[in-house]
Amino acid sequence: MAGIVRCLYRCVQDGTVVVQASGYAALGETSVGASLLAIKAEKEHRQQAGSYRGAKSLVHEHEIYGERIEEENVSTLTAEQVQALIRAGLPMAEDISLCIDRLDEAGVLARVPFHSKLIRPGGTLSGPTIMALADAAMYAVVLGRLGRVEMAVTSNLNINFLVKPKPVDLLAEARILRLSRRQAVCEVSLYSAGNEEELVAHVTGTYALPL
Repeated sequence: MAGIVRCLYRCVQDGTVVVQASGYAALGETSVGASLLAIKAEKEHRQQAGSYRGAKSLVHEHEIYGERIEEENVSTLTAEQVQALIRAGLPMAEDISLCIDRLDEAGVLARVPFHSKLIRPGGTLSGPTIMALADAAMYAVVLGRLGRVEMAVTSNLNINFLVKPKPVDLLAEARILRLSRRQAVCEVSLYSAGNEEELVAHVTGTYALPL
């Protein structure tokens, strides 16, 4: 029985070019390979016509019988550039001295240095500080993957506070669990500096991506 395959191709080059092509093909007499060739031809046509927009990334998405398979590459933004983007766009990040210590294919390591202004009664870091770092880490991992998509916004954030953070720097490791054209689902593990084995909090969240 013939089925339907939907293929999407999005390519962003040199920080300024995005080309999108889409198509449908019946599985059976028409192969998926032929479908992809047709999409490639449309992409090349649009490149020649100058249909460009966006930031640097490479995403292939194929939906076959509802199953999504994705391939992505990491943008050329560095940890320092992502930190500067966040601090410039979100003054609160500057207030808490947000640092992006690492950005690579595995994800992001973000940090908030300990300061007495961030504590709550009991001498521990406040809940809003923990949530702010988790959200900023998700934003950073999205920027690190897709480039300058500053208009990406938090659409969901779930947090479990696990143990009392120590009066030291707070660190957050963020990664993308699932990436599509419209959203990035992320996971963040937060822990006190020098105690990676014991999680302070665990976060899952979703960023809505600009179209």
